[in-house]
Amino acid sequence: MTAADISTAAPGGDASETTPTAKLSFFPTEEPTLLRDEVAALIEPWIETDAEPPFNTGQLIVFAFVMSNKTTMSQNEIHRWILRTFQFYRDLALDGYLEAIAAETNRVNQYRITKFPYNFPGTTYDGYGKPYDGVDLEISFTAARAYLCQCLGPPRLGAFEFMRLPAELREKIYKMLLVFPVHELSNLGRRISVHGELAYQIGHVGSEDMPREARAQDRCEHLLRLSMREALSILLVSKQVLHETLPVFFGMNEFHFDHLESLYSGLNTIGEAGRKCIRHIHIVMSYGNCSSEFWPRDLADTATLLVRLAPRKLVFSLPEDDSFARYCEEVVFDTVENIRRLDKIEGLGEFAALAQRAESIEWRGDGMFRAWVVGKLEGLENVEGDDEDIAGPSQHTGSGFWSATFRSLGLTRAVNTVHQSRLWAITGLSNTSKTLAI
Repeated sequence: MTAADISTAAPGGDASETTPTAKLSFFPTEEPTLLRDEVAALIEPWIETDAEPPFNTGQLIVFAFVMSNKTTMSQNEIHRWILRTFQFYRDLALDGYLEAIAAETNRVNQYRITKFPYNFPGTTYDGYGKPYDGVDLEISFTAARAYLCQCLGPPRLGAFEFMRLPAELREKIYKMLLVFPVHELSNLGRRISVHGELAYQIGHVGSEDMPREARAQDRCEHLLRLSMREALSILLVSKQVLHETLPVFFGMNEFHFDHLESLYSGLNTIGEAGRKCIRHIHIVMSYGNCSSEFWPRDLADTATLLVRLAPRKLVFSLPEDDSFARYCEEVVFDTVENIRRLDKIEGLGEFAALAQRAESIEWRGDGMFRAWVVGKLEGLENVEGDDEDIAGPSQHTGSGFWSATFRSLGLTRAVNTVHQSRLWAITGLSNTSKTLAI
């Protein structure tokens, strides 16, 4: 053995100087699997079987997009793809055809394309200039992959204690679960046989500029979500979770009520604790499909439900040629000079009080009700309403912002009488905007 060998083998020897340098093994990254191939492998066992596929409606819709390699499809195209692909739904449709001559109205009883899960990641557009072929849907493949992550991803490896997460992280999870996109949550009333339930209103591209926005929406323009018992079941986990989630769901979503009876039933369903947290509300002052007895019998009861509301944003839609608008015109004999006669309608004053409590107001439409409310807000008359124990917006500082679009009714007097701590942005019928700091 040489001296070098002895030095290397000795306990104090520096072996690193004589051993070869370690090398990391190189493993090339696998080519990503195409989403279409993943979906094809997922649905293949369920194509030719009598068993019902274990996929919900939203997943079936996204499958149709991915397998058709399209980002836009009509409702009928999606329906046809599902029937062609899955024997179970094909047989179900055939049974419906044999049982009734009206196959289009009775096919696939367990499958309603309009009843999407509330978190379906799609949008619609109106398709002007094209033959009507059901509802047009649009989705990106990125959104499709994100939506199908539970189907395509590996099984969960375990669970964790949710309440041990930091409060900030829990809030982010609550928002992912309970906060909808910019479109509103609608109370559909009795029009779609889900009285008292909420729905996700898809809307149309540019719908905010369309006059029809002030009218009751068609069935095909809504995504029916799960029942409130299912969708909001997390609120029932514990008192702490309820306390943390109420402001998220009711405070960060915009709620749309497309007629007065819908407003009454919806606010009753929400309950007082939820009503206090609402910060964005859209009310269509319309009879809609209300029973003729609703007005004015239940208006006073509806007004009592508005007492706890103090929204940051309030939207009033006033449909033309509606029963409510005609009633207001009859009360004032169709003249602005008699506008104060609306004070005699029991419960109507609380709507003006609600407008006074809101930080910002948006008007869609015109009429006597609007002129009456604007007159109240301008300080020409006192707003009558029960303001006791109102839970105001958490960020309200007393210098709120009011935005109103209206035909000027005594603009000079309004400037002189508005509260000095307010900033009013008054937009006339022209495109020019006047900002008045008082």
